Amino acid sequence: MALIALTLLPIVFFGALSGPLNGNSVTMPMAKAIWLAGVAHVGMTGTLWFDQRYRQHIRGRPFYFYAGPAALATACILGVQAFGDLGFRVFTSLYTIWLFYHFGRQNWGLLCLISTAVKAGRPSDMERQICQWAPVAGMAGALIGAEGAGGLAIVRQVGFAAGLVVAGVSLAVAVWQFTNGTHPIKTAMTVTVGLFFLPVYVFGSYGAVAVGVAHAYQYILVMICMDAQRRASAPRRWFLPLTFVTVIYVAAFFVMNRAEGDLARPLAVLWNSIIIWHFIIDADVWRLSQPFQRQVVKDNLPYLFR
Repeated sequence: MALIALTLLPIVFFGALSGPLNGNSVTMPMAKAIWLAGVAHVGMTGTLWFDQRYRQHIRGRPFYFYAGPAALATACILGVQAFGDLGFRVFTSLYTIWLFYHFGRQNWGLLCLISTAVKAGRPSDMERQICQWAPVAGMAGALIGAEGAGGLAIVRQVGFAAGLVVAGVSLAVAVWQFTNGTHPIKTAMTVTVGLFFLPVYVFGSYGAVAVGVAHAYQYILVMICMDAQRRASAPRRWFLPLTFVTVIYVAAFFVMNRAEGDLARPLAVLWNSIIIWHFIIDADVWRLSQPFQRQVVKDNLPYLFR
């Protein structure tokens, strides 16, 4: 239930900010604090290097975890420098597509974990389709903003329509499951992943922010829970590695995003490449179909598998 509440909190808050609370002098500092916490979640990936099991796993795949992401970042920076504005637009578009795919994959993984925790079995094929198509519908809204849609407005409209269809299907699936005795937390999560990307269309400029921060809060909660062994062995110091990597990441964020002149664009690409590295790492360590990854999650979250 905490996971669903943390997912909905930023969505509700930024939804209100796009409407009745827009420009409110009290809520704007709160919005910045909530957003900053969302930014910080990527840094939490660094806690994996404080876990001996993950260090050994990462050491065994140096190309996947180090050389590949570094080569990709280098190619992106050189490509953007070579092709200028066009290159930067292409890069940001491809980054946005990967970003929303990453959001959708996390939603699917969390739905699977919740299903396991409440003994509801593996999510259905229909729920898998919901988690696959919801981010695709959201991508259209993120790539083609309401203000600059121009001749591509039809694409945004189709994306919104597709998002509504996916949301409707998720509601229908949840109602059917609930009437057949499925745990209410599982049905609530099914609805949540179905509706997850609609803020991109209905919350104006705050829509993508709401979705991104909701995703971040999910990740923060899961990573804190995954620190269970460190909390047990060092109850007064378990949070130090998490705080350390998060502070470094946030500091790097402010340095890189305040660059001006000739450095601004390559540093922006480098920054997004670091986030892509986070995508790549998560794609491996959360692949629970693999024995190692599944065993580590079982060890850290044993109550989900009882």
